[in-house]
Amino acid sequence: MDVRKCSCGLDIEVSENLIGSGYACPSCGRFYGDSYSLTDAQNEALINLQYHKFHKSSHIPRYIYKLTLIIIAAGIMLERESILRLIGWSSGPSYASQISWLIILMSILIGSRTTCYLVTVTSYQNRTGKLLVTDRAGFGRAGGLDIMLWSPIMGLICLWAIYQVTLGPEDPISFIRGPWLFLLELIIIAPACAWLLSRIVYHR
Repeated sequence: MDVRKCSCGLDIEVSENLIGSGYACPSCGRFYGDSYSLTDAQNEALINLQYHKFHKSSHIPRYIYKLTLIIIAAGIMLERESILRLIGWSSGPSYASQISWLIILMSILIGSRTTCYLVTVTSYQNRTGKLLVTDRAGFGRAGGLDIMLWSPIMGLICLWAIYQVTLGPEDPISFIRGPWLFLLELIIIAPACAWLLSRIVYHR
């Protein structure tokens, strides 16, 4: 039995028969050695380990994210009159239209994670030179999952703040104030927030 130190700091006890063929760190999932020497079962176990570490490596608990989405949806329904005025819905929409708008908004908050994910992964690879497929756990520890999840919500808050500050008799953004434009702008702002957060987090 030989002891090797992983880049994550863990001491790994490696059997002599694995030293020349390949072994993985049980903590971060980083693989050392020739992956082609592993059996299909070993490769599958390694991938499952990295996948598990990847989805468990967010710093903010996932239930907080889900609770935040519920609070946003509930807040919009409770304050819908002021929110409808804020986003520029001049004529009173039907209840069905309000529900449809809310469903689309929540779908964008959840669906925008895909574009935020691509932005975050690209930023991580450019910064570290490591591919996600070989360093999922490192990506998660660096904050990649948190950036992916929270960037759309951050974009919503920023857009909401802009709409609120500029609301008044002389509305400087009246030409882009509207319920459906709001949704389109959120699709653009969410990945921009992911890029900004990636720049801040990965360059610390």
